[in-house]
Amino acid sequence: MNYQSIWKGDEYAWSPERPKGVFPRNGRKVLVLGKHKITHPGNTRQSAEVHVQYEGQVYNYITKEYEPKTMDTWVPAREIVDFWDNYSSELEHVQEEARLQSERYEAEKTERIRLREERLAAEAAEKERKYTDFAARTGIPREAISTLVEDRVTITIPALERRLGIDW
Repeated sequence: MNYQSIWKGDEYAWSPERPKGVFPRNGRKVLVLGKHKITHPGNTRQSAEVHVQYEGQVYNYITKEYEPKTMDTWVPAREIVDFWDNYSSELEHVQEEARLQSERYEAEKTERIRLREERLAAEAAEKERKYTDFAARTGIPREAISTLVEDRVTITIPALERRLGIDW
């Protein structure tokens, strides 16, 4: 957000290291306490910084729990996204769109899985039909055929031994 558009006492959305060209989903509600421009050592340009206050959590090592705490820090003005009211309504809209997209993806995925299973079942039925047709045509028992490619067949050894009458 523009430095001149930020006012003391208003609530804004702050997104640290926000991505460019993408709506930031990690915004935090902050209260602006002040602002100033500062020139860091070695720089010739000024940087705009905003003093913000927000609700955070601090880990208590004695109780082993997180405790709420009001914190304040200085952040670059470019990390202030928008007024909190505008940001929260836009965030709800973006989250709803993400939820709908996720539901569409899941529906498409289940449909793809169902179609794949149907195709595999049809291929297995066609393969079994070919095996039984070949077995009926040649007189070889169906359980003796292990593979069938065009008119070449692979017969299991025990079935071949029974067919030829070989007894070891």
